[in-house]
This record gives sequence, structure tokens and C-alpha cells, in this order.
Amino acid sequence: MENSLSIALIDSLLFPTAIIAVGIVTYIASVIAVSALSIFTGPKIASLVANYATFPGVIIHELSHALGAVLTGAEVENINFNPQEEDKLGQVSFYTRGNILLRSLQASIVSMAPTVVGITLIFFMSKLYFNNDVLNFLNRYLMVSIFFHLNMSFEDIKLFLKGMIVIIPLTFIIFYFTKINLLDILRQF
Repeated sequence: MENSLSIALIDSLLFPTAIIAVGIVTYIASVIAVSALSIFTGPKIASLVANYATFPGVIIHELSHALGAVLTGAEVENINFNPQEEDKLGQVSFYTRGNILLRSLQASIVSMAPTVVGITLIFFMSKLYFNNDVLNFLNRYLMVSIFFHLNMSFEDIKLFLKGMIVIIPLTFIIFYFTKINLLDILRQF
């Protein structure tokens, strides 16, 4: 039992750390990819390719935020795929509801949803193989599009950290009672 408690505690601390790390690493990877592309095409074309050629990833990203809000009881006010702000490709406006703990949980889940949903989709899509080159190409294209946009913005990270007081105990309970060992799962990769 003591071992189960230790594993659940480690996993409950590892989970939020891993989410933030993946969000930051994918952000850095996308910046590096755009920078490399801009060497050959110039920054304007590289930005257009990264942002608009991978727009299906933006859609998944924003819909993931909305899904996280709906699943936790937050109210989605607006989903915008064409915000007027130059540095944004999409935006979800939502209101948290309930007591402080529920609002913290909602903020954290909404902010991490694109990373969790994106990783999950890429994992399952990577297992797909079609007997059709066009479908295989489209599958890989969607995976790349999702990868480019599963990152966490600094606003997402701030929202995520606000809910740590709820996320850590909640994940501890989940890991303890389900006997899921996150370290064992990660070792398989």
C-alpha cells in the first residue's frame, strides 16, 4: 500500500509537469521549424505556411479548449477562428462557474485540453494505415497540423497553474484508485 501511495504521489506531480513540458517543447519545436522554413522562403511565407497550411490544427486546438470547458461545466461564450489580434489564429472565450475549486479545475482543464487532446489524437492517428496513399498523406498532414498547434500559450500555462491546487489532489486520487502508473506508461515510449 505504501508503494501505491508513493507511485500515486509521484504520478500526480509528474502529470502536470509533463503537460506543461509537452506544451512548451511543442511550442519550441514549431518555432524552430518556422525559423528553418523562413531561411528558404522568408519569414512571411514561413509564417503563412505554419499558421494557415496547418489550420486544421488550429481548429482542433480551439475545439479542445471548448470541449474542456463544456466537460467541466464552464460556459463557452465564443469560439473564434479569425480573431482580430494579429498574433492569434483562434480563441475561445469562456466563463468558469461554481466555487473556487471548481473554477480552478475548469481553468486548468480548459488550458491543457489542446495538449492532451492533441497528443491523444496523434497517438491514435499514428496507428492508422490505409491502403490508399492519399488517405495516408492526409492522415500524416493532419498529425503535423495538430502537432503544430498542441502547444500551450503563456496564458494557457498561467491558467493551468492556477488550478494546481485542485489538479494535483485530483490526479493523486485517480492514480491511486485506478492503480495507473504514469511512469510505467511513459517508459513504454
